[in-house]
Amino acid sequence: MNTTHGAPAIGPNPPASLAPDVGALFDYKGREYRCKGWLRPAEPPTPGPDWADFIDEILYDAAYQREGVRFRWCHRHEATHVAGSGVAGCLAAIAHIRVTGQAQLPPDVLESERVRAQTLARSRRLVG
Repeated sequence: MNTTHGAPAIGPNPPASLAPDVGALFDYKGREYRCKGWLRPAEPPTPGPDWADFIDEILYDAAYQREGVRFRWCHRHEATHVAGSGVAGCLAAIAHIRVTGQAQLPPDVLESERVRAQTLARSRRLVG
């Protein structure tokens, strides 16, 4: 990962309610990660008689859980957590990270990652 430090993405730390932008470097539990997308807790599906409702329940039950909470992709302004990449990935609460800089990636790579994060946000898909 090319993570040469530059200027912070949003000041030294984003406000607790604002997730860092895609490409921001952050520390979490003593390790460095690069922001890849934004997450928030997923609401349980509303039961209903349609097959789609049944499928939604199955997908919700099968989704990744952390401490009993399932997550879905969302837009930056809705996020309570971020997805990070590094040696391994992470799912971290915004309040528990410290933004340290910006990954020095080619502009087209950074834009491609931002488009991917925005596409996931629009999809509202559950995390894995």
